[in-house]
Amino acid sequence: MEEYIIGIDLGGTNIKGAIFNSKFQTIKETSVLTEASIGPDHVLNRMKRMIEDLLCQAEISINSIYCMGMGIPGLLDPHKGISIFSPNFPGWENIHIVDTMEEYFGFPVFIDNDVRVNLYGEWTFGAGLGYKDIVLITLGTGLGSGIVSDGKVVFGKTYSAGEIGHMNMYRNGRPCRCGSSGCLGRYVSALGMTNTFKEKLEEGRTSIIEKWINNNLDEIEANMISKAYDLGDPLAVEV
Repeated sequence: MEEYIIGIDLGGTNIKGAIFNSKFQTIKETSVLTEASIGPDHVLNRMKRMIEDLLCQAEISINSIYCMGMGIPGLLDPHKGISIFSPNFPGWENIHIVDTMEEYFGFPVFIDNDVRVNLYGEWTFGAGLGYKDIVLITLGTGLGSGIVSDGKVVFGKTYSAGEIGHMNMYRNGRPCRCGSSGCLGRYVSALGMTNTFKEKLEEGRTSIIEKWINNNLDEIEANMISKAYDLGDPLAVEV
């Protein structure tokens, strides 16, 4: 019986999942909204349902799954399988992800920081192949990095090496859910970019995006700013 592997990327906006065969060829992939604001239990259930749907769509038996790897944002302990804290997930503290998923599905589950999981992929199959020193930077809802130094992944004492999004850049800047303020990720990220754009519109600046959203600033999304940038919109270019 052929064995398969499941990969999950938990993001602040979307949960992405895929099933791979033993050669790491993609069999099926999908994504759903994270809906993190509803709470940890809801997010965990969203992941369970998505995995079940993936298996159903791919017509693969749960008994054929060799293991599942999950990329989880924020601070975690990969050995204990616990997500300690994730700033973009309200109420998310000491979540026993591995125990929860293994008890539900029955196959082995492994977690690591979402950026390091990206790093493993690029190091093994992508742009980092063959290199012993790598820095990978991810831009999404937040900002993070993963590091390989002299052929070894850098974890740090608390498994938080590479959390560049929480470098304090502006002492009295935007508040961050990590408890600090002025963190780089509050500015350099999809969320930071949309907040900057809204602030500038509120200051009286203009943009083509205003026509797209009927002046409802809550509808501004990062992909709109990207499209406006491609059209040469001065404010989008500045942001």
